[in-house]
Amino acid sequence: MKAKLILHVLGILMVSQVVYAQEGTIRGRVIDSSSKESLYGAAVFVAGTTQGTSTDFDGKYTLTNVPAGKVKLVCQYISYQADTQVVEIKANQTKELNFGLGQMSFMINNVNITAKVNTKTEGYARALEKKAPTVMNVLGAEQIAKGSDGDAASALKRLPGASVEGGKYVYVRGLSDRYSKTTLNGAEIPGLDPNRNSVQVDLFPTNLIENMSVVKSFSPDLPGSFTGGLVNITTKDYPSHFTLQYGVSLGYNRNSNLRKDFLSANKGKTDWMGFDDGTRAIPTAIGTKPVPDLYTDNDLLQTMTRSFNKELTPVRTRSFLDQGYSFSIGNKDSLFGKEMGYIAGITYGHGYQMYQHGETGRYTQTGSANTVETLNKELLFDDTKGQEEVTWGALASMSLRMSDNDNIGLMVMRNQDGINSARYLEGEIAKDAKGLYQQTRTLGYKERSITSAQLKGQHLLQHNADGFKMDWLASYTHSTQIEPDLRFVTNDYRMTQTGQDAPDTLFSLNPSIYGPPSRYFRDLEENNIDTKVNFELPVTIAGHDVKFKSGLSNVQKHRNFGERRFDFRFQGLNYQGDMEAFFADENMDLSTTSFVYMLDASERRNSYIGNERVSAAYVMGDVELNKFRIITGLRFEQTNIDVKSLNLDLPAGYLKGNDLLPALNVTYFLKKDTSNLRFACSRTLARPTFRELAPFASFDFVGDYVMVGNLNLERTLVDNLDLRWELYPSSGEVISFGVFGKRFQNPIERAFNPVSANPELNYRNVKEAIAYGAEVEVRRNLSMITPALSNFNIGGNLTLVKSSVSIDKQELANIRATNPNHPDTREMFGQAPYVVNATLGYTNDSTGISANLNYNVSGPRLAVIVVGGTPNVYEQPAGQLDFNLSKKIGKKISVKLDVKNILNPVFQQTQTFKGTDYVFQSYRKGLAFKVGFKCLIQ
Repeated sequence: MKAKLILHVLGILMVSQVVYAQEGTIRGRVIDSSSKESLYGAAVFVAGTTQGTSTDFDGKYTLTNVPAGKVKLVCQYISYQADTQVVEIKANQTKELNFGLGQMSFMINNVNITAKVNTKTEGYARALEKKAPTVMNVLGAEQIAKGSDGDAASALKRLPGASVEGGKYVYVRGLSDRYSKTTLNGAEIPGLDPNRNSVQVDLFPTNLIENMSVVKSFSPDLPGSFTGGLVNITTKDYPSHFTLQYGVSLGYNRNSNLRKDFLSANKGKTDWMGFDDGTRAIPTAIGTKPVPDLYTDNDLLQTMTRSFNKELTPVRTRSFLDQGYSFSIGNKDSLFGKEMGYIAGITYGHGYQMYQHGETGRYTQTGSANTVETLNKELLFDDTKGQEEVTWGALASMSLRMSDNDNIGLMVMRNQDGINSARYLEGEIAKDAKGLYQQTRTLGYKERSITSAQLKGQHLLQHNADGFKMDWLASYTHSTQIEPDLRFVTNDYRMTQTGQDAPDTLFSLNPSIYGPPSRYFRDLEENNIDTKVNFELPVTIAGHDVKFKSGLSNVQKHRNFGERRFDFRFQGLNYQGDMEAFFADENMDLSTTSFVYMLDASERRNSYIGNERVSAAYVMGDVELNKFRIITGLRFEQTNIDVKSLNLDLPAGYLKGNDLLPALNVTYFLKKDTSNLRFACSRTLARPTFRELAPFASFDFVGDYVMVGNLNLERTLVDNLDLRWELYPSSGEVISFGVFGKRFQNPIERAFNPVSANPELNYRNVKEAIAYGAEVEVRRNLSMITPALSNFNIGGNLTLVKSSVSIDKQELANIRATNPNHPDTREMFGQAPYVVNATLGYTNDSTGISANLNYNVSGPRLAVIVVGGTPNVYEQPAGQLDFNLSKKIGKKISVKLDVKNILNPVFQQTQTFKGTDYVFQSYRKGLAFKVGFKCLIQ
């Protein structure tokens, strides 16, 4: 009996071995037969069986354990015609079988129905992350809509490790914007802030964005000048069928809207379009002519002095509701017999922001930390600010398929923004005299614009899907930031009482204490040309797929920055508390003994011209070895930067050099299509900005110091390490955990000059810095708990970062004069120790109801470096909680309610000394409501 059992077992084992030996493997790729694009998620299965699989992001599939013999394989994909092929496979053989599917179209009542892959969904975003060659996070249009964010800056903070400073600048992994780069459809674009090189991403309305990605590990086909993250904004692509969409929204914030006392400055006729109509320009009586000195040509000087408008004090006016409008149209059609797709859209927003009774303070440490217990109050102001902003964007994009192997696209985008602002501060200036009070008025207008045109092409140079490919891009971007007639006027007063008389107010102007009344005119203009070409050759070596890739790129920047400043002086006049009366024309009669006159305080050194050219070439390989995907290569970048002041007596700033930037990215497929383990190491760099190299000195109105450039700055080299584990339980879901580390050689840091007569901040290379941290992200559907919760989704991410940077030796000596125990390192400027995002979402397709609750907060980060041993200023956490609810009405209409800043926390910057917080600035933004309506016609 036992012998028979043993024989049966051996027989079964032998049969199973024979069966196993008679199985083979089929693999291949599924593409669109017209565009040659890979089709993600196509089903491939053996006819008549349940044996099958789906394609990955590259359109590739693998079927194992296929019985030997003739097999019928079926390939299906939504909106495409199915294809069936018969293949004969031998035992232990790996057979290559590719599918080219044609798009399905059919007529219903003379309407042509076609379809296209939806790149807006969370599922598509997760697929991009999963199949990316680098460590990357993606935010799709669907996820952006759930956050109800109106611009790219607000939306990006939903991504792991991303935070936004000042509502404009993206910080990735807690590192300042110096270590981030922003591209538009893969092309570099210039920044608008003269003091930074980063892009102000709040200029890009989310209505024109298809998706945004943040690449966190470097590969040779990317620009080498990012360390924290490379942010790429992808504009909307044309739809697969006719689509027309328009929307309207209205918003209300008790702080800002429908008020009779909104703090403002007088406006021009074209402010509603986001640009000045010329009323704020330098008066024509002055133009570019030199301003004569007093007693040189008083008639001309008097005419010039009187030519300025007399508005020097904020006004109280009415504000309306925030407004938003959007419109877009797109279709897929034909042009000259060629397939063409197009989309055009425009978005417009007009909003108000105001806070009252904010607080602005300045404190110093007057002695050694061992002997003093508190900081000395220098000033404490009540702070009120109003801001009216107009933003609009326009996009036109077209793609033309010249042939089955050639595709050309053109995109033109314009973004315009105008901000009219007014600010009033009043309080005691104890540093000068007890009981002395100061009033400061600031009126300004800032006009920003970005115009970008991109022409790109993709070409298949061999007539098969895995053939030799080429793609290219030519991009031109013109950006401007204009600040016409930025006005600063300050006076002081004392309260006095004599005998039984009522208190009297004695006003005065003391320019020696806080500077004279001044008007600034600043213009920044920058042109950016980015050209690049990439080649890709897929080959099979020893049964493994290998892609060889190489390319060239050239980025050229040209910047013009100009500044003029006019100070107003006076003789024999007493200020009585009425600023407009003091600057009236009758007080500008230079033939009298008491008058106001204007002085041209401009310095040619404060205007400069900058040029930058970065030429690059790279080679890299992408190979799949069983469960590994390895991408490695080398990038070469040549840098040429020169900055010249318009004062030709000053030396120019130069930076020239060549850099080799290696990179290695390894992905280990723990489980096919569901789990990855990633490792990356690379070298990247950070270049100084034009402003940092320019021999240019300017007063910083926030930090109360003079900022000076440094001609001798070097670029920073950064060594990067990343390790991340990823799990993708199902479409749109992810669980990931990662750690990273970075070492900076010669980082550029802000440092104070201790030997300067006035507080002077400049830029210096310090020896080194390090940063390391961890990231966790979870996005899950709650059906994992119970099917009853299948309409709910949760998501969240946490980033923890620790950094340390050497303090400049001169500055450290100055600090230790009052704080002997101060360490020789500090955290990096702008680095947040943690970033937290959380979301809870509800979606019910049957009722058309969707709701989302979102929370975001960043840890305290270094905002202002203070001279000497006085504690630095930190921006404190201010968690933002937002809620939105939307309802579809039929198939075309949807309505939405947004509630922003529910917790209404205090935005606060503080200095901490011996356990006590001293306010540098604080205010509340207010609770905001918005109701929107959108109509979609297809």
